[in-house]
Amino acid sequence: MKLTQKQKVFDDYYIETGNAKKQLLKLDIVKRQQYLFYNNIF
Repeated sequence: MKLTQKQKVFDDYYIETGNAKKQLLKLDIVKRQQYLFYNNIF
């Protein structure tokens, strides 16, 4: 699956800031859905 540029920037940001990844996993999922929605990726 090829990522769009917006998705790549988003994923890179969360990889860089993902130190508390397990703790924030559910929150990240919600934020990701909101990000994708508001940036009209779908």
